[in-house]
Amino acid sequence: MSRILHADDSAFSLCHGALLQSDVLFEDGTHVDEQLRHLQTIFQSLCQLDSQYTLQGCEFGYIHFKSGGPEAARSTRMVLYRPSEGGKRPRKYIGVDPLRQFETRTRIARYEARNALRLRIAEMHLEYANMVSALKRLSESVRTLQDEASGYLADATQAQHAMEKEYVSTLEELRER
Repeated sequence: MSRILHADDSAFSLCHGALLQSDVLFEDGTHVDEQLRHLQTIFQSLCQLDSQYTLQGCEFGYIHFKSGGPEAARSTRMVLYRPSEGGKRPRKYIGVDPLRQFETRTRIARYEARNALRLRIAEMHLEYANMVSALKRLSESVRTLQDEASGYLADATQAQHAMEKEYVSTLEELRER
C-alpha cells in the first residue's frame, strides 16, 4: 500500500527543504563564515597583544634578594638570575632602587603573561585546525551525498521513464485486442 509523506516525516522535510539549508546558523543567527571571520579577528588581536608585550619589554629570570653589606640598613638588594648558559648561572644586579625593582618585576610579569598567551594561542590554533578539518570532512560528506543523490535521481528518473514507456506500450497493446 502506498503512503503519502506527512509533514512530520523526515523524508518529507528533506523533500521540502526544511533540513536543506546552505548555511549553518548559530544561536545568534550568524553563519559559519561570519563566525570564522570573527574568530580570525580575535586571533589577530591576540597576536597584537603578544607584540605589545614584546615591545613593552619582557625578561625571563628568577628574582633573588640579598641582604647584608653596607646597604642592609636601607633595603634589600635585588638580583635577577637567568637560566644557565653553558654551566654558568648568569645574573643581573638590579639593586635597591624601588623603581628598577618595579620595572624588573613588571618585565618578568609581561614575560609570563606573554608565554601564557602564546601557549593559549597555540592551543586555540590546534582547536581551530581540528575544526577546519572537521568542516572539510563535512564538506566532503555533503559532496559524496550529493553525488549519491544525483546518481540515484538519474537512475530513478530513467526507471520511471522506462516504466511509463512500458505502461503506455502495454496499454496500447491491450486496447488493440
